[in-house]
Amino acid sequence: MRQRRTPQIENLLEALEPRQLLSGLPILPLPEAAPRFVLGDSSTTLLATLSAKNVAIPEDGGSAPALQVTVNWGDGTSSPATLHRDGSKIQVWGAHAYATLKNYSLTLSGDTGGDTATLLRRTATVQLNADRAAR
Repeated sequence: MRQRRTPQIENLLEALEPRQLLSGLPILPLPEAAPRFVLGDSSTTLLATLSAKNVAIPEDGGSAPALQVTVNWGDGTSSPATLHRDGSKIQVWGAHAYATLKNYSLTLSGDTGGDTATLLRRTATVQLNADRAAR
């Protein structure tokens, strides 16, 4: 008899669907709250966490091509992200000052020295106060 998945589990499995990046290394975006920004404030914010232990990043200092991530902020601008390894996960950090209160569609693109691929799309919320806690 086939078991039926609950909608909550099905949504989680969909969010963790493997994505192929560049040389075929699996990059799995981990579910977390949408990033929050304060209007006009360019404080550094955690944008995403990737499960990618076999992917080199600049802080690793190895000879393999390192993953570079660019953030398209959804307002016509883009900039490089800062990557930090936390065990087998990679944290993607970025700083940006939004000029208008609204939700923006962020796109994180990865590159290891030639090929570029979209890693993740997220919605960023811009608010007036400094309450960045997940809701």
